[in-house]
Order: sequence, then structure tokens, then C-alpha cells
Amino acid sequence: MEFPDLKEQRDHYKREAESRREAFRAVRVEAAGRSREEIRDLYEAELRSQGLSIPSRDILDANVDAITGNFIPLARLMGQSLTDIAKLLRSIFYPPR
Repeated sequence: MEFPDLKEQRDHYKREAESRREAFRAVRVEAAGRSREEIRDLYEAELRSQGLSIPSRDILDANVDAITGNFIPLARLMGQSLTDIAKLLRSIFYPPR
């Protein structure tokens, strides 16, 4: 049984995260005066051009909002993720009896 190369996986994650940040920044520059739908289309096209997958609709919408300057949906998603992680950890360390 082979274990995955953690350094290789970490490097891949870092490259992908940087590519996503670059896509976000590129679309943010182009977003002025555009509708939300146009921004979404630009963001999806930029992600595809960098070989990245399109995130789920909730994450995509939160990123589009952040590109327009509204960070509340993104913060809400992050809060939900942290809550889900806390619930998962609780179920692992304190299983129901």
C-alpha cells in the first residue's frame, strides 16, 4: 500500500489556491460596470482558462458577491463550514450513546 506524497499534495493545493486568487483578482479588475450575471460568466471563464473546476453554486455565488464588494455571503459560508466541522468533531469524540 502506497501513501500519498504529502509534499506533492500540499504543493498542488498551494498552486490551485493561488490560481483561484489570481482568477478572483482578474475578474475583480474587469467587474466595474457589469451585471452580476456577467461577472459570474467572467469568473467561470477565468476559472476554466486556468484549468480549475467550477465550485458549487453557493460558493460561486458567494465569490461573485465578494468580487462586487459584498463579503457577507462568503463570511456566512465560512461560518457554516466551521459549524459543520465542529459538529463532525463532536460526533467523532462524543458519539451518541
